[in-house]
Amino acid sequence: MIVADPEKAASAVDSVLGLRRRATGRLESGAPFVTVAAARADRGMIRFAKGDESVAVEDLRRGWASVELVVRDVDGLAERLRRSDQFHLHTGPVTFDLTEQGSNVHRAAIAWGPGGLLMGFTMAVTQPRGRRFTEVEHEVGPVFSVGLRTPDLDKTSAFYRGALGMETLLEVSWRSGDWHRIFNVPEGEEAALRLLKGEGQGTGLGTIEVQSFPARLLGPPALPGIASVTYRTRDAHAALAAAERVGEVVEAQAGSFTLIGDCGERLEVTEAAW
Repeated sequence: MIVADPEKAASAVDSVLGLRRRATGRLESGAPFVTVAAARADRGMIRFAKGDESVAVEDLRRGWASVELVVRDVDGLAERLRRSDQFHLHTGPVTFDLTEQGSNVHRAAIAWGPGGLLMGFTMAVTQPRGRRFTEVEHEVGPVFSVGLRTPDLDKTSAFYRGALGMETLLEVSWRSGDWHRIFNVPEGEEAALRLLKGEGQGTGLGTIEVQSFPARLLGPPALPGIASVTYRTRDAHAALAAAERVGEVVEAQAGSFTLIGDCGERLEVTEAAW
């Protein structure tokens, strides 16, 4: 995430969310960065890098849109977000019942964080059938899903199935309701999401939440915003071969590469941990 002041951004998510500094350094470009993570988490981190940050964008844009974290008490967290001058609450806690779709009942809130980062916070109310919802050891857990907005759910999903071998975990579509209200989609028009899962352990970790909206509602990417998303692989060579068959690889070196996605988004795949 590109921000004007990485240290200030890290302090904000520490004080409100409890995400701790994991690493500091400089990118290859020379820009300083701070990486934050939930306590004892080895994945689902956020890297704040210095640059010209964007502002909170209220309309819908293509590309990487948001990060989602699982929390213990979404209502209590929403109150902390309301009181913070570093966050702006977009949507107070709402209950979603996806039991009929094979998932669970959960409550979620949405807020803008440092650099205009749109952050979703989710708390399980029930457990899905046949699997466990992502658990959290502390008040706020790691990032378990990244939102990607597209006008073509099937095309974008097929891209990541082919490039990264991801599989569908959950699929939902609506023509009215809370999703439409939250994102200002006219009732009667279809909005949908599909959770694509990699090989990460657990229900959510390593998930891309592909969100589709009518093309006329989606503007160009809000740059710089979420500049890139990183996923780990056990075999970068095999992953690179698969990615090159379906997409554009713009950077490749031993153990990692960067892929340009279906909506122009950047995704890094690496064998190394942050």
